[in-house]
Amino acid sequence: MDTAVFREAAAELKDDNAVIGPARDGGYYLIGFSRASFVPEVFDDIKWSSSMVFSETMRILGERKINASLLPVLCDVDEVKDLEELKGEKNDGQAKRMAE
Repeated sequence: MDTAVFREAAAELKDDNAVIGPARDGGYYLIGFSRASFVPEVFDDIKWSSSMVFSETMRILGERKINASLLPVLCDVDEVKDLEELKGEKNDGQAKRMAE
C-alpha cells in the first residue's frame, strides 16, 4: 500500500462516513471513519482471519446506516504466507522491470 491509498481514503472521508479497503482474502486492509460516524460495533463479534470479515463489516455498517466508500482491493499481511506472497510479487515486479 502506498501513500496514494491513504490520500484517497482521507479524501473519501470528506464525502462519506467511512472508508474501507477490501483485501483479497475476504478481510480488509484499512478502515477509517469520520469522527461523528465511528461505530465500534464493527469490531464486535467478527470471526477474524476468515473470508467473511469484509462482508460482515459491510453488513454492520449498512445496519447502522453508515455510508462507506470502497478503496481498491489489495492484499493484506496478517499471516506468514501473506508476507511470502507479497515478497514474491515484489520480486516478480523487480524481475520484470529489469528485463525491460
